[in-house]
Amino acid sequence: MAFQFALICSTGMPTREALCYFLPEDELDHGVVDRTLERWMRSKVVQEAIDAVQGKSWQVMQPMERVRFALDKTYNEMAYFLYSRNYTELSGPEKAKADTCRVALEAKLAGTAGQLGQMERFWDDVLAGRVRLGAPPPIRQVAAE
Repeated sequence: MAFQFALICSTGMPTREALCYFLPEDELDHGVVDRTLERWMRSKVVQEAIDAVQGKSWQVMQPMERVRFALDKTYNEMAYFLYSRNYTELSGPEKAKADTCRVALEAKLAGTAGQLGQMERFWDDVLAGRVRLGAPPPIRQVAAE
C-alpha cells in the first residue's frame, strides 16, 4: 500500500486526496483523514516508498537535482490539476489557476519554459552587443519669440 500511495502521489495528486483511496468510505471525514495522513507521512515504510518512487531521498539529492525534481513535481501537479477538473465548471481563482497551469504546461511542451520574454531577450541582446541602437536624432532648438 505504501508503494501504491507513493506512486499515486508522484502523479501530482495531493497526498490527502491519494490517501482517500486507501481508507474505508466510512472513515472519510476530515478529522480521520487528517490524522491518518499525518501518521502515514511520518511512517518509515511510506518514506521509503516515496524515496523508491523518486529514485532517491530528497536529502541525498545534489542541489541541482532538487531544483529539477521540484520543477518536474510542480509540472506533474499542474497537469493533475487540469486533468482532475472540468474547465467549463471553473470560475474565479480556480479558473485563473487552471489558466496559469495551462500556460506553464504549454510553454514546457513548446520548449520555451523558463526562457525570457521578447522584451527581456531584446535588452539582453542590446547589453550583449548583438543589437546596436542607433544614435537618437538631434534635438532642434527652437528660438524663443
